[in-house]
Amino acid sequence: MKGRAIVIGLFFIVHSVCSQQIATFSNYILDPFSLNPAVAGLQQCFEMRVGRRVQWTDLYGAPEVNFFSINFMLNKSERNSFKKQGLGLYFQNQSVGIFKINYLKIGYAYHLRLWKRYKMSMGIFGGMQQMGLANASFLNTQDPAYKSNRAYVVPEVSPGVFLYTQKSGLGISLFQAYPKDWGKIGDQARLRQHLFATFYHKITYGFWNFMPSTLVRLNPFLSPSADVNFLADYDNVISFGAGIRTFRSLQVNLNFKLWDKFKVGYTYELPFLDNSQQLGPTHEVIIGFGNCFKNGPKPSLIIWAMAVPPQSQVTSLSVAVISCQ
Repeated sequence: MKGRAIVIGLFFIVHSVCSQQIATFSNYILDPFSLNPAVAGLQQCFEMRVGRRVQWTDLYGAPEVNFFSINFMLNKSERNSFKKQGLGLYFQNQSVGIFKINYLKIGYAYHLRLWKRYKMSMGIFGGMQQMGLANASFLNTQDPAYKSNRAYVVPEVSPGVFLYTQKSGLGISLFQAYPKDWGKIGDQARLRQHLFATFYHKITYGFWNFMPSTLVRLNPFLSPSADVNFLADYDNVISFGAGIRTFRSLQVNLNFKLWDKFKVGYTYELPFLDNSQQLGPTHEVIIGFGNCFKNGPKPSLIIWAMAVPPQSQVTSLSVAVISCQ
């Protein structure tokens, strides 16, 4: 009976690897570059992210994902800001049961102004994926793929487009656009195209920002799914929100800023599938570093000093003025 349970569990994991190869984070607003290469260089600053997602914590062999990303603007000249370029690097390590998958990609984006406040960027990811097997020695099979420690490498090409203003953004990206199989991993193990569409809109009232957003996933072997989230942010210092993944889970998240250049985001995701009690919750942590985490206007102290001629009885005069910048 225990052997059957292991076989069934492995079948479930293998099936999920074949159809759901790309892992996405629920807190996608904190790291949009991971979903669309056209976002590279969107901010006029340096941005770096590291994150970890532990899915279905009560299920042995459930997916675990770690990632690192960095992107920045190439030309920061204000005069040429409507024709700017962005460059970035993305690395992801994914573990699903006995499968280990690594992604290493370089992203490039070109931004241009369409009309007035409307801008568009076009980008592309180029790199590789590496897939191998680990901890598979207990399987009683003569398949050489299970007996070998060899890792298989295939190219990765993913284009994307992003249309945005200061308050809104709409992005579409196609991952694994270059179709290729995994060699000796199996006849059905091949790269499947994944289409991602994201949208957000920011509504500002004083120091408060309210942001509804959505992420839509399309995969030829899975039914379409969508994340619908609502985020409330106070002065870019702390934000909290909730969301739902269609027919799958409920999400709550909390983001807050540390010092001037660090942001930390945590997401708790509770599944409501038929076997939710056996799966357990999902945890996400994302840490961001950047020099563009700015707050709203704050009082600042400006001091002017005026010199007086030496023959005067008063040597100097200082005036302090409080202003907002």
